[in-house]
Amino acid sequence: MTEPATVRVQRTFHASPSDVFTAWLTPASIERWMFRRGGADEEIVHLQVDPRVGGRFSFLIRRQGQDFDHVGEYLELAAPHRLAFTWGVGSSASDGSRVTLDVTATDGGATLTLVHTLPAEAVPYANRTQAGWMRMLGALAQVVEARGSPPGS
Repeated sequence: MTEPATVRVQRTFHASPSDVFTAWLTPASIERWMFRRGGADEEIVHLQVDPRVGGRFSFLIRRQGQDFDHVGEYLELAAPHRLAFTWGVGSSASDGSRVTLDVTATDGGATLTLVHTLPAEAVPYANRTQAGWMRMLGALAQVVEARGSPPGS
């Protein structure tokens, strides 16, 4: 039997921990960094967020005529330092996938460590998952660093 996989990515931002954390919970920010690939073949149908422990989110995206609903439940919210949630797409929403974010203040802003625990059946997608999170954190950096907030707040 295949064991679950753990994907870990880390990125330092020239932005406050609060700005990095909040960008994960507000639809206006999520729209600007999580799903924008720059192509006309992607449409955000809705971004629904209930940011509280036990609250749920749904990010419904239409790509090339197909709908993909990224869904989950918030498990931990300790602003601005820790966020944990389940993560799934459509019918795989309850597959045991969990994402944990730890945000720490640094001299230059904030460092985000993301750990995504994938269920055994998703192990073949671990590299693709890691690349996707790295790409998204790069886009997140562009959004939060453009705000010009003072580091360390």
